[in-house]
Amino acid sequence: MDISWTGMKRMEEKLELALKLKFEGELEKSRLLLLEILHDQPLNAEINFQCGQIHDALGLEEEALEFYKKAIKIGLPDELLKDAYVCLGSTYRVLGSYQKSLDVLSKGQDLFPDYRPLHIFKALTLYSLHEHQKAMEIMLKTLVETTSDAGIGNYGRALRYYSEHLKLVK
Repeated sequence: MDISWTGMKRMEEKLELALKLKFEGELEKSRLLLLEILHDQPLNAEINFQCGQIHDALGLEEEALEFYKKAIKIGLPDELLKDAYVCLGSTYRVLGSYQKSLDVLSKGQDLFPDYRPLHIFKALTLYSLHEHQKAMEIMLKTLVETTSDAGIGNYGRALRYYSEHLKLVK
């Protein structure tokens, strides 16, 4: 067997174990294993992304930022890239960097306009920026467009209208 293939297989097994540990709530063990993998593959975008997520989950948002930014810069497949924008934007918001959060989430929305988590996290950031009306508009529209609740569905037309006319009083 080719040595590079062996190394790749070993890395994939380590990553699988790290993700299993994360899923089982062994966050610190997962973090240490991910950092070990990253040491061997510092330009691996997926490993950087996973390191960002585990640091985020442990409340280490400042550290998570750098991993997310590096993962995006290196280049992720679309399925991970859209989540990287959500995670980076959300982390900026948690740290109080609301404008950076809005910029990241808006860029993510430009790239993935149909990915609903970007809309929701952008609404949270807009709320943090005291743009309550715009935040509520996004939340209401997303609710109406994605709900399977028949009761809410019955009021879909009214909710769409009020999402754009929140201050309407007669």
